[in-house]
Order: sequence, then C-alpha cells, then structure tokens
Amino acid sequence: MDAHRLHAEVLWQTGRLYEAIAETKLSLELDPLSLDNNDTLGVGFFLARQYDQAIEQEGKVLELGRTFFDAHYFRGVAYLKRSMYTEAMAEFEKGVAISPLNTEALTGLGYSSAVTGRRAEAHKVLDELNGLSKHEYVSPVWMAKIYAGLKEKDI
Repeated sequence: MDAHRLHAEVLWQTGRLYEAIAETKLSLELDPLSLDNNDTLGVGFFLARQYDQAIEQEGKVLELGRTFFDAHYFRGVAYLKRSMYTEAMAEFEKGVAISPLNTEALTGLGYSSAVTGRRAEAHKVLDELNGLSKHEYVSPVWMAKIYAGLKEKDI
C-alpha cells in the first residue's frame, strides 16, 4: 500500500504528475480509508493544477480526519489558486488552530493574508516565524513566500 503512494511521490518529483495520480488511485483501491493515500491524491491534483479536484479530494480527507493538517494546507492553497480567498483563509486558520507552531501552517496563513491585502496580519506571522527561528530551524523559504505575497523584495 505505501509502495504505491511512495512511488507516486517519486513520480511527482520527476514531473510525471498524471502517472502519479494514477499510482495514487491504485493505493486507494487497496486502502480507501487511508488519510495519507487520500491526501497524496489531493496533492497530486494540486500539483497537476487540477485545483477543483484538489479541493474536493482534500475535503474527503477532512471527512475522514478533521485534524489532518496537510489537507487544510493543500485545500487552502488550491482555494488561493482559484482566487477563493475567504475559503483559503478559513482553511489556513483551521490549520493554525490545529498546529499553532507549525511553520507550514503559519506560512499558509501569512501568505494568504498578504495576497488578500491584510499586510499587518502577514507581518504578524513573519514576526511569529522569526520568533520560532530562535528556538528551531525555520526555512527561509517559508518567510520568502510571505514576502512574495506582500510584494516586498527588499527584506
């Protein structure tokens, strides 16, 4: 079961997205209730720019497990790609509520705040990430995403 999912992840990394989706569907035939397999399919749809399918699939993940953080994150970014900002913010807020110190959750919230014009909220998230970075590694990529959303090039 994990072999199909892991193979799908390798296929993503080589740009073979439609093959990855097919491989993930095989893993779901073997274990249709697996949160990881269902989420992997949602991520595959997202990477293939099939945002409506990603939103729907991540919704299925959340029906199986409401606190599965990754589903909120990828559903949020798919909503952003569809310019559905209210829905995106709601997903990111749920993700932060589940995992308040998770850098990916905070980044999603910060980026969506930035692109929706909530600059002060985006800067607040940057402050939180900077604070976390004093105690643990925080990838500069996460902060760069928020600055990109703010369209701030000089950081």
